[in-house]
Amino acid sequence: MVKGNYVEVVPSVLVVPQRKISIAKLETILEEGPQQSDVIVPKRLFIALPVFLSMILYFLLYKSIA
Repeated sequence: MVKGNYVEVVPSVLVVPQRKISIAKLETILEEGPQQSDVIVPKRLFIALPVFLSMILYFLLYKSIA
């Protein structure tokens, strides 16, 4: 058997660079108020318009049947 010279080598120290830890900051969301370009529709229109259209269609259809 041939004996060789084996030298034990210590592994080099593993150097890991330190990362900067940044904590995410939460930002507040500001709500936008009504602008001048917004169209303001009164609530009465949501009730009156369908009733008015229903009446017109009723009379038109009734007239064509009779």
